Amino acid sequence: MMATLRVLCALCLAIGLVACATPEFKVLEADKCPVPADQLAAQCSHPQSLQAGATYDDLVTLAVQDSISLRECSEQARFLRKAIEACNASIDAHNEKIREIMRRSKGAENRVRAPIGSRSAAR
Repeated sequence: MMATLRVLCALCLAIGLVACATPEFKVLEADKCPVPADQLAAQCSHPQSLQAGATYDDLVTLAVQDSISLRECSEQARFLRKAIEACNASIDAHNEKIREIMRRSKGAENRVRAPIGSRSAAR
């Protein structure tokens, strides 16, 4: 009988402590937006100039080289643009998670702090 009473008292105490506890929300770390260092360091090459006395063959070679450089620069810009868009989307999703945590924590705060019998406690 005494053992049952002790277990019952311990159970009531545990329930009381759990009921009075405020929820703890963990703040999430920000997502990383990794971009390979070589992609960040890549530079677009400047257009080349024809030297005095250049031939038509030199002009064609230079035009092909500039076209290749322009294509590589365009691909680099496209890659960085996609990386930034993905990073922004990741940041937006992360911020929404934080906003949800803040909404839940404010809701829990209001429930804990509201006086007994008040309208906000009934919500």
